[in-house]
Amino acid sequence: MSDPRPKIILQAHATRSAVALTLMLHGRDRSSRELKKPFGPLIAGAVLAVVIMVAFYIASRLGSIPKR
Repeated sequence: MSDPRPKIILQAHATRSAVALTLMLHGRDRSSRELKKPFGPLIAGAVLAVVIMVAFYIASRLGSIPKR
């Protein structure tokens, strides 16, 4: 018969990896409520986009003013 130790070692490594991945994905730091709240970053991104658009508009208007 072959030695079962390498197979047991590989199975133990796979189990530890699966447990570590599960803890990373479903740990106590992140709850389902926190994952379902994208509105803060969404609003911040929209405000930033509006500010950038207004800045470009003002810059283009200042660029079209004839200089004396």
